[in-house]
Amino acid sequence: MGEIGEYKPSDNARVMCYMLLAVIFAVLVSLITVVALITRKIPLFHTLLAVSLFTMTAGGIVPRIFKYHSVTVGEKEVVRTGGIFNTRTSYMPLDAVRSVTMVVTPFGDRTGINFVVLNAMGSRMVLPFLTKSDCLRIAAHMDIIIKKRARNDET
Repeated sequence: MGEIGEYKPSDNARVMCYMLLAVIFAVLVSLITVVALITRKIPLFHTLLAVSLFTMTAGGIVPRIFKYHSVTVGEKEVVRTGGIFNTRTSYMPLDAVRSVTMVVTPFGDRTGINFVVLNAMGSRMVLPFLTKSDCLRIAAHMDIIIKKRARNDET
């Protein structure tokens, strides 16, 4: 059988992260403007700091998070690859998975901010930013494996 599937982060989750960053940036610039009006001084350093942080985050960090992130569900293990500055790969054997939790946020279809949490003895693997259908597919696959293992343990 080999590989069951490879899953990439939802494009909607990336857009949602950009929207959240834009809202945070707008609030920050508004606060700086209010401080400037009250004190009658222009806090140029604070404005430049806010703009540079927003540019660095929106232009450098968020795209790297979504570019290098992937989840591969194989016949024997789950492999999660991701990182910002260096790529990190995590492995979890399917035999070690004891339970699976699916977290679907409100409007998860549109936002793409959904998670699957794989619990094992002494460890946990979070599979973030998946579409709702990918979450359902992974959770159903893990549930079948756990139930099959439970039936084999009973006999």
